Amino acid sequence: MSGMLALAKRNTLCYLRDRQSVLFSLMAVLIVVLLYLLFLRDILISSYPEMDGMPHLIDAWVMAGILGIVPVTASAGSLQTMVEDRVSGRDRDIAVTPLSRWEVVGGHVLSTFASGLVMSLIALVICLAYLVAVGCPLSAAGVAECIVLLVPSALTGSVIVYAMVSFIRSTGAFSGFFTVVSVMIGFLSGIYMPMGTMPEAMQVVGTLVPASQMAALFREALCSEALGDVFSGAPADVLEGFRTDMGFDLALGGFEFSAVASLVYSLAVTALFMAIAVMAVRRSGRCSRNCQADDADLEVMFAHTTIHVSDFDKSLTFYTEGIGLPVASVFEAGPGRRIAMLGERDGMHLEIIGDGDGGVDYPCISIGFYVKGAGELAARLDPGFRGPISPSPGVTFYFVRDPDGYCVQLLEG
Repeated sequence: MSGMLALAKRNTLCYLRDRQSVLFSLMAVLIVVLLYLLFLRDILISSYPEMDGMPHLIDAWVMAGILGIVPVTASAGSLQTMVEDRVSGRDRDIAVTPLSRWEVVGGHVLSTFASGLVMSLIALVICLAYLVAVGCPLSAAGVAECIVLLVPSALTGSVIVYAMVSFIRSTGAFSGFFTVVSVMIGFLSGIYMPMGTMPEAMQVVGTLVPASQMAALFREALCSEALGDVFSGAPADVLEGFRTDMGFDLALGGFEFSAVASLVYSLAVTALFMAIAVMAVRRSGRCSRNCQADDADLEVMFAHTTIHVSDFDKSLTFYTEGIGLPVASVFEAGPGRRIAMLGERDGMHLEIIGDGDGGVDYPCISIGFYVKGAGELAARLDPGFRGPISPSPGVTFYFVRDPDGYCVQLLEG
């Protein structure tokens, strides 16, 4: 569990410290704000010229829509670290730690959820500050409801986006996916244009998107006071038409979504995509050994040199600041055990393992190779070999001694 939390912390910090990644993950929000300020606000307000207080209602409507899409775009941006790990080979470094494959998945999902939740909370604070500044009426109950809705909204966005990104294996494909998601989510959730103005087929697709369901819930919570002020005394059919056109009330095939139905539907779709992600993880586990090198005909490939150290921080400083090796990754692999991979991200690595009070006889050095038929080779090279050792599904290795007693790690690959 501690290793999973460490991985989640590392991924979250990588995302939040990358200012460009954070900025681009808010691309859809920036598009909404620009369109709203330049075009949409005046057009929407002029559509209801006889309604007093309509500017406040439209302001709250847009802010609620933004809260619905932020978890999706933030989740997509935060998963860039996972894709870069795959491209650079750092995922293989993580795979040989005691972390199980499911702990690695949990670390990625947890970090994506945390990033989406943090960015959603920041967006909520900004939206509320804007609405208060322009004098939009708000209720304490509505604000509290928005805060509660941030959790299922971030969970839904993180799991669904993770399931889709789990099939991506290159930074180019991820960039294309990210651009499409950032642009389309604004349309499908009824923010760039109201639901009622979309073609019927697009309305159906938009209703099926969980972000639209969450946006409708945010609208109900954030716009309730302004909606009541604007339509007080107005005919019921006028209010009903406005709610339908503006995406407050969603329906599909004659079924009208209540607040509970929208929430249940969103969580059900989340569970479905989680199942898809599980299948993708199992599939990657089966093929991971065949993906260690671009050339499938290679019989052996150097993996890393491993040294066990008594003082992790001192050794890390020696090899990075002293020798000048770049840091590919640093992570925790259980209580008291820290691992650093040093070297170019797509090249050979020096692996430093800090065992704490692990009782290792120093110096302790081993050399790792990816080989085909690791078990048979280990038995042939050293009758006293150790293994098989499988710290996580899809990762198996053996230890043998060379003629001079040096430890050699043979990873199945």
